[in-house]
Formats: sequence, C-alpha cells, structure tokens
Amino acid sequence: MKIFVLSFFILLASAGLVPVYGQQAEIEGSVRDLQDHPISGATVYAYNTARMTGRFIRLTTSSQSDGKFVIHDVAPGSYRVHAYKETDGYADTFFAFFGTNNKNAWRGVEVHKGHTTVVALVLGPKYGKLKVSIRNERDSPISGELSFRKLDDPASAYNLGVNADSEVLIPPVPFRFEVSAEGYRQWQSDILRPRPGENLKVTVHLIRSP
Repeated sequence: MKIFVLSFFILLASAGLVPVYGQQAEIEGSVRDLQDHPISGATVYAYNTARMTGRFIRLTTSSQSDGKFVIHDVAPGSYRVHAYKETDGYADTFFAFFGTNNKNAWRGVEVHKGHTTVVALVLGPKYGKLKVSIRNERDSPISGELSFRKLDDPASAYNLGVNADSEVLIPPVPFRFEVSAEGYRQWQSDILRPRPGENLKVTVHLIRSP
C-alpha cells in the first residue's frame, strides 16, 4: 500500500498536480525572466477559457520577492495563466499585439478539484516604450486614439485612448500605428522595428478634416 501511495504522488507531481486539503483548487508557480531571475511584484492572473464571452472569471495575485505566486479558490476548469509588470518592461500578453516568439510567457492549464496546479512563467524579451506627442497644425497639444497592428499578424489590433503626450509599451517586433482624433485626418506611421528594450519617440502633427 505504501508503494502504491508513493507511486500515486509521483504520478501527480509529474503531471503538475499536487493534492491539497479540502475541495478548493489552487494555481501556484513562479515568474522569471529569460535569464532565470525571479520577477517580483508581477501581476499574475488566470482566466477561464470556457467563459471568454462577456465578463470572464479572472483571479489575480502578485508574485513575491522570489517570483513565486499562489492563486487560491480556483474552480475546476481550463485556464490560461498570464503575468505582466509594465514598470519592468513586461506587457500583458493577453493582447495579441504584445505577443512574441516566447511561448512560455503564458500557460494553458487544467485545474482539478482538490489539487494544486503548478505552472512556470518566463517573461521576456523586455518591451521598449513609444513616446508619442500629438499636435495639431498650430502645434497645440491634443488627445487622440492610437491603433497598433503587428506587420505579420493582421488580427493583432490594439487600440487605446491617449493624452497629447503619452508613453506606451511596444513589443520588439515590426509594427505600425495610426493616430486619430475627432475632426482630424488619420495619421499613419512608417513601419517601426524596435529592438528589445528600445525606446522610440514620435511627434505627430494632425491636419484638420475638410
């Protein structure tokens, strides 16, 4: 019997599952960078992939100083686990625009009742910043909307409203962006190809619509 129990625990560990007491499930793991250094203070969240329409279930926590995290009270089901820390140059890869070739930045997991699912997230490469200044023909500052799209992925549209002077994280992949504001013609950038961690600065002058 002891041999059977030991074999059972080894099997669960190899599958990324560890029994926990009670009926609640957990997701635990670590957040590290490409150099295997822990990322502390990262926002870690899991969402139920079966409920992506409307308001999906989202459970959030923060990684500790050693990069480890635990998300408690998770209902059984299929989840995707993401992490981000924008102040350190790691954007939220939930949005397709911020996706890179790093397949370990997020993980799909199956959560089972009464077990802890273990997952390791690796963030990187670091994103740079795009500093945008939006001005009209009189050089007066105006707010607007930025629309981003990666060159190799037409479905990667990412839109956000910004002030006249704003900073946005950008992935190290080829992309272009557009700037629009009510009453002005839309402006489009050239193709940008930032390196990991590179900061770019662009001043946009909008022209009023006829």
